[in-house]
Amino acid sequence: MTDQELQKFTKIMIPLDGSKKAERGLKYAVSLANAFKAEIIVVSVVPKGKKAAGLFKTRLEEISPGMKERLKDMPASILMETYHDITLNTIKKRDLNVRSVIKTGEISKKSILNILMDMIKEERPDLIVLSSHKRSGLQKLTEGSITDELVKLSPIPVLVVNK
Repeated sequence: MTDQELQKFTKIMIPLDGSKKAERGLKYAVSLANAFKAEIIVVSVVPKGKKAAGLFKTRLEEISPGMKERLKDMPASILMETYHDITLNTIKKRDLNVRSVIKTGEISKKSILNILMDMIKEERPDLIVLSSHKRSGLQKLTEGSITDELVKLSPIPVLVVNK
């Protein structure tokens, strides 16, 4: 195998839903981006309407307990932007190029998959890094897995982090 045959990563996409489990993939994305001097694109979906973004609110309260009162009545879109700002600032400390993409959509498996597939077409990343939520049994049968479906549908490599 020659150097020309090796995969080079210039853009790495990481979908985040505001959970600690989803963030597990972040350290791998940052490590790969650092090694390849690649750009990281952090992608999240904010629910349509006035529905609260519970995971983002909970995660922001964990990250910054002093913000709890200010987060109380914050709209989902602002919660997500705040979460992305904190995440991006942490990555930028490593001298990496990182940007945020926030899409509005239904919070359903089908809608999220469509948004992620559209993002792949628009952004043309070389790699997607995401975490498995490790659903199993009845929960997996009834809810399915966005990760499983993305691995099947994605035209680019997907790195799935389980731990």
